[in-house]
Amino acid sequence: MSGNGRVVLNLNPLLEVYSVTVLFIGMQAAFSIFNCIVKKQVSCWDERNLRSVIATFLLLCLIVYSVHRFFFGHLILQSLSFTTYSFDELSLWTVFVVVYAIGITDYVISYVAMATKCVVIALPRACLSFERRGRFFQFIESLYQLYQFLIPLPLWISFVSDSTGLYWFIGGVLGSLYVIWKLFETYHKLCKCKAFFKSILQHSPYGSRPSYERMQEEQTCPICLDNFSNPVEIPCMHIFCEECVTRWFDTGKNTCPICMARVAYSREWRDGSTSNNFPWF
Repeated sequence: MSGNGRVVLNLNPLLEVYSVTVLFIGMQAAFSIFNCIVKKQVSCWDERNLRSVIATFLLLCLIVYSVHRFFFGHLILQSLSFTTYSFDELSLWTVFVVVYAIGITDYVISYVAMATKCVVIALPRACLSFERRGRFFQFIESLYQLYQFLIPLPLWISFVSDSTGLYWFIGGVLGSLYVIWKLFETYHKLCKCKAFFKSILQHSPYGSRPSYERMQEEQTCPICLDNFSNPVEIPCMHIFCEECVTRWFDTGKNTCPICMARVAYSREWRDGSTSNNFPWF
């Protein structure tokens, strides 16, 4: 891979396939392990193991650096910066190798996302309350998925642009449809990012802050049976401590602990998990 953005393949094709495949399998295995570690530490709340969190963060950073240093460094930087490609030889083999490298780039982005979540997990309660962490995980994940979704765009635009003759016309039509689809999906992902960002600024995703009059009527939380701490009034008018009701909903329940009325809220990605649904197109 040359520095001017042109794809040049000098390795033996079989050696190229072997090395990239081994790397791909290794990164998938590491992704699964780190994803489980992050989810486990998130579920521990204030009993999280800071040594494990810090070690995970350092290992993720080391892997990202190693992949960039020894495998497809220029191509990864091109993908991350949305640089267009120019193919010396337009063939399915060329696209195969570049797409494989795009997949590795997706893993690099996912590792960065998990490392960012490790930073959030390690923050003390004084900086970020544990009940608010889930909203930060949702926002980080939405940004990661948006960025990941846009990574393959320069590859396929460059591929159809380098076509000639009749293939140029067909490529132009397919490229136009592809861009329209990408714009449509990008809009929806941007809306999701905006919604998760707004939820960070809200008092609570489950309800609102109760009025002074309501607080005079109820002074103890029905869950912990103690005085309210950062009270939240959910839509059915019952009041709980934010931490108590967050723990309740984080177990997978979507109803009020008292009256079992349904509470609408987004639970996806609150557990700190990272998606591995990598887009190839």
